[in-house]
Amino acid sequence: MKKLLLFGAAAVMIAAASCSKNAANGDLANPSGLSNFSDSLAYYGGTVQGLDLGANISRMLPPEIMANFDKDKFLAGMKTVLDVDTANQSYILGMSYALQLKQQFMSQAQMGVEMNVDDYFKAFSAAFKTDSIADSIHSSIYGNAQMLMGKAQTIMMQRQQEMQAAQLKAMEEKALANDNRGKQYVDSLKATDSEIKTTESGLSYKVITLGNGAVADKEAKDPVPVKYVGKHIDGTQFDSSNGETVKFPVNGVVKGFSEALTTFPAGSKVVLYMPADLAYGNQGNQSIEPGETLIFELEICEAEPAN
Repeated sequence: MKKLLLFGAAAVMIAAASCSKNAANGDLANPSGLSNFSDSLAYYGGTVQGLDLGANISRMLPPEIMANFDKDKFLAGMKTVLDVDTANQSYILGMSYALQLKQQFMSQAQMGVEMNVDDYFKAFSAAFKTDSIADSIHSSIYGNAQMLMGKAQTIMMQRQQEMQAAQLKAMEEKALANDNRGKQYVDSLKATDSEIKTTESGLSYKVITLGNGAVADKEAKDPVPVKYVGKHIDGTQFDSSNGETVKFPVNGVVKGFSEALTTFPAGSKVVLYMPADLAYGNQGNQSIEPGETLIFELEICEAEPAN
């Protein structure tokens, strides 16, 4: 389950140089009425942070919240807090405490435990203003609360297990579909290109240039210098060394990459077609879906001589 995000001043502070291209708007770039340092600091600080948060809000919030996000309502809530008299510390503490409670109630609701906010506040207010309470009443109240919180915890744990099971099922289905799509893609390439070979592990490859340098040992401790580009089977790029030489340890990369590093000699250029079980498996990662077949354009460079 994704956690909700609360925005503080620190969460949106950025350098002026990171403004988005929308800052070129004439009304923003050429303000009027800035008569002193305080006005200028307020204007440019607010503009920079507003541009950055406005451009990135969709990546900061969970999709289910972003779907109903309203910028005007966000600004109204923000203005309410900013307008609070800073001399009224009690009021500010109450708002801060309520924001934490609100986040807790929202998280509980997502997990199947609803809280009646009005009833909660009435009970909280009466208890908060109570100066003293008999020990027997205190014990009774805390006992009932503990029992109810235990029941709520059980409900949330069951809901979490259901959500995890649903997520796992969806991931397995996606992994199976991607795995089948990848196999079909590689089979179609092999049907028209006899130079594409497949190893016993299932790694398919095409040699562009076969080098005549040394082959890295499977137990090698020294990292292997390479240049590479990683792509999805639709041709879109997800990773690259950007033409620069980078070094990877033989046993510190995914299985398919490790196999290539210990199969082809330095100086080789190959294209790898890597099934998920030799790459990122049925879990994937941030840029790779579960069960996805990947393509790597790999150049194994000559090791630099030691100084």
